[in-house]
Amino acid sequence: AGGINYPADTLLRSRICYATSADGINWTKYSGNPVLDVSYTGGWDSLGVETVSILIDSLAPPTEKYKMWYAGQYFNSYRYDIGYAYSADGINWTKHTNPVLQVGVSSEWDNGFLEGPSVIKDAGIYKMW
Repeated sequence: AGGINYPADTLLRSRICYATSADGINWTKYSGNPVLDVSYTGGWDSLGVETVSILIDSLAPPTEKYKMWYAGQYFNSYRYDIGYAYSADGINWTKHTNPVLQVGVSSEWDNGFLEGPSVIKDAGIYKMW
């Protein structure tokens, strides 16, 4: 089962949650978790959203101050692409409709998984590893 307040299914879907800590050791989970959920309408990230990189961009419009790149997993597939979401407060997120970086074709080195993004902004250019 998906858990309280989630559609009943037998899938183990990954979701992105939020917690706070004063010391980095003792954490308090946000009661409104998850802050980023899977797409239940058959979208490209319908099985899982995970492995995030979050950047606070003080030069962005206030509604896009927090920027998140995440790995999204397709339903019935081992394919992961990189998605993007933005937020004014780091809790309420708006997803970009499509992946911003997709796996390559079957003959390329990145043909199955793109996950674990790490993003920085350097001299006005976003760089991802």
